[in-house]
Amino acid sequence: MSWTALRLLGRVVFATIVAVVLVSVGQRCGSLLKDVVAEWEWLPRWLSSAASWCGRLPPPMLNVQAIVAAALAVTGTLAGVYFATVAFVVSTAYKDTTARVRALVTRLPGGRVYARVYVQAVLSGLIVLMMPTVGRQPNHLVLAMVALLGGFVVLSFGRLRTQLYDLLEPRRLLPIVGQDLARSTMPVSRPGSGEPDTQVLLRRRQTLASLQTLSDICALVRSREKDLTNVAAEYVTADTRSRTAAQYLSSQWLTYGRRKRDLLATPGWCVSSHEHKDWLLADAMEIGVALSTSTTLPATRTEDSLWVERRLAAILGELLSGRGVAELASLLNALDDPVRELMRCGLFAEARLWIETVAAPVIAEVERALPAPVPRATVGTDAATGGELSSPATGTELALANVVDFVMHTHIQAVLGLYDHVAALTADFPQWALRQVAGKRVRNLGPVAAQSSCQIQDALDFEVSIEGRRITSDANVSQLMARAIATEIIDEATQLMAVFDEDLWPWVRRVGDSPTAAAGAALSRMDEATAKWQHPLAAMAELFTHCEAAHRETDDAWPDLDLDDLHRRRQLLHDGLRTPIAVLAARANAHPRSDRPDMFGWAFQRSYQDLFDDVLSDRAVIDLDQRLLALFMATDSARVRLQSSVRRHHPSVLAAVWSEPLSMLLQLSGTAMTIGVVNEHDKLRLAGFDTAWERVLDANAQHVLDLCLETIVHNQRVLGMSPGLLAQTTRHNRVVEALQARGFRREDLYFGEADLLGGESNPRAALILSRLQIAQLSELFVAAWLLPRSVQRGAVPTLDHIGSRLAALIAAFEALDATQSTHHGETGAADPAVEQ
Repeated sequence: MSWTALRLLGRVVFATIVAVVLVSVGQRCGSLLKDVVAEWEWLPRWLSSAASWCGRLPPPMLNVQAIVAAALAVTGTLAGVYFATVAFVVSTAYKDTTARVRALVTRLPGGRVYARVYVQAVLSGLIVLMMPTVGRQPNHLVLAMVALLGGFVVLSFGRLRTQLYDLLEPRRLLPIVGQDLARSTMPVSRPGSGEPDTQVLLRRRQTLASLQTLSDICALVRSREKDLTNVAAEYVTADTRSRTAAQYLSSQWLTYGRRKRDLLATPGWCVSSHEHKDWLLADAMEIGVALSTSTTLPATRTEDSLWVERRLAAILGELLSGRGVAELASLLNALDDPVRELMRCGLFAEARLWIETVAAPVIAEVERALPAPVPRATVGTDAATGGELSSPATGTELALANVVDFVMHTHIQAVLGLYDHVAALTADFPQWALRQVAGKRVRNLGPVAAQSSCQIQDALDFEVSIEGRRITSDANVSQLMARAIATEIIDEATQLMAVFDEDLWPWVRRVGDSPTAAAGAALSRMDEATAKWQHPLAAMAELFTHCEAAHRETDDAWPDLDLDDLHRRRQLLHDGLRTPIAVLAARANAHPRSDRPDMFGWAFQRSYQDLFDDVLSDRAVIDLDQRLLALFMATDSARVRLQSSVRRHHPSVLAAVWSEPLSMLLQLSGTAMTIGVVNEHDKLRLAGFDTAWERVLDANAQHVLDLCLETIVHNQRVLGMSPGLLAQTTRHNRVVEALQARGFRREDLYFGEADLLGGESNPRAALILSRLQIAQLSELFVAAWLLPRSVQRGAVPTLDHIGSRLAALIAAFEALDATQSTHHGETGAADPAVEQ
């Protein structure tokens, strides 16, 4: 109590002294202006008159004391209104919160300036009133100074009062807390600041107090949210105040992360914590003592480098918890995702903590809000019977898709941040490592590599202090740094891949099986993530090559830098997406909206490309029957969608555009037929195409045949301007390249005769391969497979307008079938090509 009173007395005495000095300086300056400056002959007359006026006394008829007394009365009234406003704001808006938050209202930067100016105005006015008692009168300059201070008090009062009423919203206090955090972290974050430990501890306490105040403000914001009643769940959004608080928390997280490297280098900044030992890895003597005394293993004290992030995560977690999908969607959209920036700077633990903080409530709420999954068996049934398209997504489903997209995007940013970090380490390695050890901060290192760099630097300094010079060679330093960097990078990459493989992938599968718009967001983002993983893996391979080049001492313990397991796990994730994407193409709503991602179009193109790649490869095709049936259904949906959306063209061009999805399916089937006739392995691997097409033909062979023939005719009529011609040509060339990989030369395929292609042993394969130059794969499939099978089921082909090329192909295959039937009829053997 005595210290508070003494400090208050000191402030009053200091303010009084400043006021006396201010009035004395005004009196002295006025006299100098009148007696000295006004007598300068070279001054303009108006300036000389102004200087002389400043030093003159006011006229006797002017009652200065009455004017000053009235001004003081006005300022007193304003002071009363000001403090009444402060009391009103504190008693109404902050009566239920802590004293730390209420103190922010009285610590406004504008309020501090206003209070200082007000005190000086009052004290200066009182001194002017007391001057006649000592036989002196104020000059014009002193009165002008007092009037200026009083005018500032009067004019600033309106703005300050408005600012106070603005503080009825607790979110307006967040910038004040941000200024406190900046003051408590900036001084110790400057490199080479060299502040004593007591100052660092004081700054740490101030940071803790600011974080606690920030927690109180966010809790107050959360408690002020209104419960909406009689509002549909899809229209419920998070309160604007909560969005502002969440955005502020994310920006503070990122701002602190940029300063953290310098803060960690300051002794005493981290908070001490206890780390409990692992009983399975502890020392045998410690375990024996603990068992004999029936106690536990003593915990070790460690420095918690995440103490600021843990408190920010707790505040943000409280702000996100207990919300529905629509509220989470509006709240997460306001966040600035710092994951990539944190990973780029080597703050891996901080990035993981952010992901856990924002992803955990979202994943839990998505699991609760997801409807029951649709059995995948229904896809085949719908495809066979021509099932209806799914209905457009509702507002709740779109919010669900948004939050799923946010979670997936956050994990993708982690992958990209890892790539940025590895790419930065790869450039100019190991030259930059030597400069880093020498004390120059040229790269942002992870905690393991940074600790190793500091230890090497301390060891070199100790070596110089003992030996007088440095003995350790640059090669040894480079090897130590290479080992630390390689160990940290391979561990972080393995840990991040485990998050995708063990945690994220099962959740994506559950979301992908749901009949909602969130399925498209989850699968498309997961597909993007598997593609993005190729970049850090390639950069890691280059970095590890540099690290191996620095590995000279083979007896040194070296981490396992084999990337085959990471490549294998990434490929498994990529392959596991093929069937869910195909199912999504069959289920998704085919009607596009420009304000939302076209999930149906993406799933259709992605599933088609996956099947095309599987056909050209020599691997077993996963779930071929199910994916083909889903593609049949998606192809029909795509054709209906084009017929409803593309209309302003010539009828012949329109027909070609509408038939493009079916043309793609026919080309895919022709590719499978062409690859299948090459050898028995590919024939058995791709037998699912025959089964799927036969199922479709059994339903309505005449309709399927007519539709396929119309597609071929429409593409032939507008061949020069067909929208899919370039893509079809590219795929056709890829088929030729695949055949070359199987032992066929390009010139034989394009210019060879059937006899050169093994016509004696397999005449059907020879005929198909020899026609690759002049015919499209879709035409080969219709002529060689679809037409004969449709005729067998009673379909009657309409061959009047099919074109000369397709007619020649049909005639060639009919002649081949007739020749083989006659030959095998004479020998009594069955034709394997016909009976397949």
